[in-house]
Amino acid sequence: MPRWLGLKITATVALIFRWTHPKVVRIVERNLERIEKAMDRPYDPLMVPEVFQAFARSVYEFVSLPHRSTTEILARYKVVRGGEYLHRREGEGLLILSAHLAGWEMGGAWLAQHLGPFHTVALEHPSARVTRYFTERRAQRGIIVHPLGRSYRPLLEALQRGETVVLLCDRLFGSSGTEVEFFGHKAKFPDGYLRLALEARARVLPIFARRVGSLTELRVEKPLRVEEGKERETLQTIVTLLESHVARNPEQWARFTPLWEEECDG
Repeated sequence: MPRWLGLKITATVALIFRWTHPKVVRIVERNLERIEKAMDRPYDPLMVPEVFQAFARSVYEFVSLPHRSTTEILARYKVVRGGEYLHRREGEGLLILSAHLAGWEMGGAWLAQHLGPFHTVALEHPSARVTRYFTERRAQRGIIVHPLGRSYRPLLEALQRGETVVLLCDRLFGSSGTEVEFFGHKAKFPDGYLRLALEARARVLPIFARRVGSLTELRVEKPLRVEEGKERETLQTIVTLLESHVARNPEQWARFTPLWEEECDG
């Protein structure tokens, strides 16, 4: 399928999804309203459809991965900051943190080409066939998927072997997490990866993406070390970095669940 046709179909699917999921639309509206208010910017309702378009485009990129050459994937990404940090060290585990920004699925394929195979976590679909489809597609690009809820031990062992783990740090599954400041209000974020990094003595490397036309820019932040007793402080540092990248292009952030506690019952 030509890329232009794939993107056109993607745009139509995003429109249908938005029409048929009004509750999700309202969540996205509230998240964007809060972000824009915190940034002292006027809220633009046109950002809402852009969020759904960005998500649909990421799904399209994932589905089309088997038809993309390594050369094409590498050409679509450009490291614009912090490239000197993007490497592995012999015998040291590397924990990369990112978010649902821009094309994270194809970004994972880019990382696997750049750094070699890595481990990650994914929520299992109610259909075992769908889960298998996603797992196999990712495995074709060197991404080793572990199911959420049964992933801590294999991820820890991978880091202890000096391998790479990549996790998205902007969505909490379940109620376990830590509240930190995010766009001027308390919000709960996952913190299990901090224990992973601490126990494995792994280097933590935040990387965030941003679409600019047909290119995706990658910004690599300075590596972090998690210290005993300073987990909350480190989490706040990571979430503050996330905030700065979301603020740059909130319409590229695919967050479809309530962020702030007071919104959950709204």
